[in-house]
Amino acid sequence: MHARVYPVSGAILTLILIAALSIAGCTSSSSSQTPIPAASPSQTIPPMVASTSVPVAATTMVMPAPVTPVATASSFSGTASVAIQNYSFIPASITVTPGTTVTWTNLDPVYHTVTSVEPSPVSFNSPVLHQGDTFQFTFNQTGDYTYICNIHPFMRGTVTVAM
Repeated sequence: MHARVYPVSGAILTLILIAALSIAGCTSSSSSQTPIPAASPSQTIPPMVASTSVPVAATTMVMPAPVTPVATASSFSGTASVAIQNYSFIPASITVTPGTTVTWTNLDPVYHTVTSVEPSPVSFNSPVLHQGDTFQFTFNQTGDYTYICNIHPFMRGTVTVAM
């Protein structure tokens, strides 16, 4: 059996050599290397372009803005919002004053409901919410309202209505 020999152009050999040298440089255990500081969200990172005869288009990468964590408990008056996302109600627990309207928005690609469980001062039950759908309920009576998703009963939330 004979091995096949394929011709390789000079540009490809140059790219292979640059890649091999880059990998060798990255695995060096020298402690004299200076760490590169991380870019802030508003900075752009210039492209790395190899010195070859092959033209390379320059691109710029913009770092995404940091994600703000979502609170697990909140207090509202007037209006309040709850996201339905990743099979969770976010925030899972809110405190509102009487007369506050709470709006639930389904951000998941699966169906959900918002359904009160007994004992509850007043019962409420949304229709099946598709992705992007909302459900609103105005809480006029004080008390604790525990609710679930009828489709996924492990999803639980609480609205506390207090003066």
